[in-house]
Amino acid sequence: MSEKKQAKVVSESAKLIFTQIDNLSKLRNVDKSFIVNLFKEEILKTIYEDYDADAEIEFNFDEENASFTITNLNKTVVADPKSATEKDSVEPIIDVVYSEAIKENPNIKIGDTFAQEINFGNFPKSVYTRILQKFENEFKAIDKQKIFDEYSKKIGEVVKATVASKLKQGLLLKIADTVDAFMPPNAINKKLLDKLYLGQTIDVYIENVNSENKVAQVIVSSVEGKILEKLLHKEVPEISQGLIEVVSTARFPGERAKIVVKKTEKAGAGIEAAGSVIGENGSRIDAISRQLDGEKIDVIEYSSDIKELIMNALSPAKVIDIIEKPSKTNKYPNFIVIVPQVQHTLAIGGKGQNVSLASSVAKARLDILSDKEAREKGFVFAFNGNITEEEIKALESGRRLRANFKKGKQQPPQNYNTNIDLSNFDEDLQAIRESLNFDDKDFAKEFYAESDIDLHLEETLAKVKDEIEETKNDEIEDKDPYSNEKVKEDYEKIAKTKLKDFKKDDDLSADLDFDLSDIGDEEW
Repeated sequence: MSEKKQAKVVSESAKLIFTQIDNLSKLRNVDKSFIVNLFKEEILKTIYEDYDADAEIEFNFDEENASFTITNLNKTVVADPKSATEKDSVEPIIDVVYSEAIKENPNIKIGDTFAQEINFGNFPKSVYTRILQKFENEFKAIDKQKIFDEYSKKIGEVVKATVASKLKQGLLLKIADTVDAFMPPNAINKKLLDKLYLGQTIDVYIENVNSENKVAQVIVSSVEGKILEKLLHKEVPEISQGLIEVVSTARFPGERAKIVVKKTEKAGAGIEAAGSVIGENGSRIDAISRQLDGEKIDVIEYSSDIKELIMNALSPAKVIDIIEKPSKTNKYPNFIVIVPQVQHTLAIGGKGQNVSLASSVAKARLDILSDKEAREKGFVFAFNGNITEEEIKALESGRRLRANFKKGKQQPPQNYNTNIDLSNFDEDLQAIRESLNFDDKDFAKEFYAESDIDLHLEETLAKVKDEIEETKNDEIEDKDPYSNEKVKEDYEKIAKTKLKDFKKDDDLSADLDFDLSDIGDEEW
């Protein structure tokens, strides 16, 4: 190849590389000088390690002409090869043949040093691969540093993230479509995990940024517990002042939550952790609850004794005893929690929420058994919890009383026969008239004006009704309902007793137009 043609090839190759460096700088938003320096470093490393440790290399980047040159200032002048084997032994990166060198310097001799531009095309493909790998590694390091610098400032913030994949060791997400984020198992809301699907966008809380994490630098957690913690810092001054610490939180958003709190060393003797969070008459915790759509929040006093913490966390249910159950497979300790039979459902909670939240805040696996179940399964236990046998008996008695009270309020059967035979009513009314020696006109006047018989009749019927109701209640309590015949006999007896002084007066009954046969059970 002629010197002129070789110079043209070198120039085109250099321009192509220069263009690639320029494009890479813009694509990765990295200063061009940084990429140029990376390129220089890798070329020098290649020459020093693979060709000549004493080589003297000069770089010249021409921004104006968008090109560059690489010159080896101390190539060695070698004899022109006479065979193919000798030709292969000449290394153009560090050697120059005598016939080429003498064109530049007529006084040159074999073995002399000679400055000559390196044809970039003379490097083997392995050099290109190594340079590209170097670029990739360096750019990864740059990206990691950028992510670290940006997201270290966002620790404690809530951001949007897209579910990228579910891993055995956690959840991989994407923030802003480019930044990998990792949610470890202990930071995942288990209920949330079951509902997640790939591509779903969720809110996450930035916990930490760790440049050494192999999965992703940005460590996140599900946002539920953190929102509650932020509200606690806002509404409870003792928390924001560092006098009370929020040890752990667990939530079923919008339904129920449990928080564990304790005093810090800064807190004085007069500060009570749970009471401070709840506030006077529940004012503080109610304010937080309203901001979470009425979510019910249980405030739990922390204890370093895991069993006492579990008892506190299961409130409002009481605990008889807690038995630790050995386990080699679970990360957290396992416990059998024995509760009174009457509070078994209360301990588990609606939808299992009470025990689930208690398990989360206590960081323990809990199996809830009633005392009856525990005995049936052969567990030996004692009253080491927060309730005594006497208190359990009181609870059971109270439950029976409530059951009886509800039973006593049962509605009587709708087909209960309460009709009264008033066929002798007219005769009884007539007897009253005759005993008073009133004629029809005077009797009518007395009946309407002075005797106020309507009122008298209403009072009488009211008394009858009361006695009927008493009879119904007696039937309900004694579980011995009257037969229809018995009811009829009793009602007839009551009616005749109350109205025995009345005798029939056909004219009076006609004037009153009062048909008692139309009065039904409900009106009595």
